[in-house]
Amino acid sequence: MGAPAEPAMDPELAAFLDPHPPLVTDEVDWGNGFRFLVAAALTDQPPPLAFVTSARAVVLRGGGAEVAVLVQTDRGSRHVLPGGRREPGELPAATLRREVREETGWELGATAPLGFLHFHHLSSKPTGYPYPYPDFLNVVSVAWASTFSPGARLNDGYELDSAFLPVDRARALGLTRREPVFLDVAAGRNG
Repeated sequence: MGAPAEPAMDPELAAFLDPHPPLVTDEVDWGNGFRFLVAAALTDQPPPLAFVTSARAVVLRGGGAEVAVLVQTDRGSRHVLPGGRREPGELPAATLRREVREETGWELGATAPLGFLHFHHLSSKPTGYPYPYPDFLNVVSVAWASTFSPGARLNDGYELDSAFLPVDRARALGLTRREPVFLDVAAGRNG
């Protein structure tokens, strides 16, 4: 008797992913038995909503040579993709605005789609797991910071701080290989 067969990818998700090849793929371990292959891809096409569990953005302020990116500091990491989990029935655009406000205190102005992160589980489906399995997506947008409302930020002990940094300084922070895929496009840079 061998290992149980891995569930096949949903045909609707496979049809969406096929024309959007990953630019970067990494293996990620979140701990507690959650291991994934995570692929970053660019597109302005919305993915099938049933597979979208989170919304994230590269949040910018300023323009031209003065453009700065919002860097989020969490327990154990710094990154340029604030955002988070969709609530039941919530559209990704509403998730993005709510999550960035709760994590950073920043309200968002205009947003535009950049692409997605495709998470593929490398471990067995946990008992009671409520999200799509074996694959789910995080949509990624570019967003422009509007107003800062420090009282809107939730203090849950996980998100510690956020600050705008010049793009070059943010790139030097030891970001994951996936983040520059979105940061460079959002900031209008090449490679």
